Amino acid sequence: MALDDLGHTYPGALRPVLADLTLSVPVGEHVAVVGRSGCGKSTLLSLIAGLVEPTTGSARVLDEARPARRLESCALMPQGDSLLPWLTLLDNVAISLRNQRVSRRAARAEAQRMLDRLGLGIWADARPAALSAGMRQRAALARALLARKPVLLADEPLGALDAITRAEVQQWLRQSITGTSATLVMVTHDVDEALLLAERVVLLARQELDAPARVVSTWPGWFGDDRPREVLLGDEAFATARREVLQALARESHLAEGGTAR
Repeated sequence: MALDDLGHTYPGALRPVLADLTLSVPVGEHVAVVGRSGCGKSTLLSLIAGLVEPTTGSARVLDEARPARRLESCALMPQGDSLLPWLTLLDNVAISLRNQRVSRRAARAEAQRMLDRLGLGIWADARPAALSAGMRQRAALARALLARKPVLLADEPLGALDAITRAEVQQWLRQSITGTSATLVMVTHDVDEALLLAERVVLLARQELDAPARVVSTWPGWFGDDRPREVLLGDEAFATARREVLQALARESHLAEGGTAR
């Protein structure tokens, strides 16, 4: 995946939300994007997926620049779960496989196994309206993973989960994508989550008040380190990286409030 001098201005906007953004993500790498709310993280995922075309610069996924081709290669998990209210949870998750022309019986069997792994198996026949936001979010994650696309774009994939469930799903997700060739670009506000689930964490930020955002800093992540989550969180190097990312986010918040970059 290659983003070169990428920029985007929404129609009617006075200034671009993103500009001069360059980012290369090799096949199979896992990247987490952090930044203040409103800095353009979700827009970035839409640009990668071909749902929105850049105003300036270019986006390529698997060497393909055409929007439809980029979309074909991407499984996009938006902030909202986007489950279809008239389908059961099982059939919502199975949609990804049905779209690949897997038989209904085989798709439902594999979807059931995925729901079981996420602790949702007993809710397979329930409609989304009967489920909590966290349960729907887990189902949306299952659906995206079953799409088996080479690129997974996840916008706050665990944002609706409570702290205990979030930690459990983080560990499950680490195990699920280990050893696969899937490329992951994930947006999250949880710094620990970014460091745990990515090999690289990038900060999307403005360097001046009202300026467009771009990638301004990067840190190595701990994806691939098979030590337990609790051990990683207590690691001195992990704690140092967490502190550096939080300090960078704090500087961006100070700038957004009218201060000056330091």
